[in-house]
Amino acid sequence: MLTEHTCLNEEQIENYLLRSIQEPEIALVEEKLLVCEHCREIYSQMDTYVVEMRCVMRIARNQATELSVRHKAAAS
Repeated sequence: MLTEHTCLNEEQIENYLLRSIQEPEIALVEEKLLVCEHCREIYSQMDTYVVEMRCVMRIARNQATELSVRHKAAAS
């Protein structure tokens, strides 16, 4: 449970970033991010990582689709 003196852990921040938590935990996480610089720093690092991973996954899906199209074209 979050208190005024405890920081968010990585799992709480990850769940918040991935939108896999619900109220009232959302409100607690957001409140903590407003008042705690350390939590904001960890959030920022994790957010950057999540954004980068989504980009990598998008590129990988596009490359897989391209290869599939090339393979089908070569087979016909």
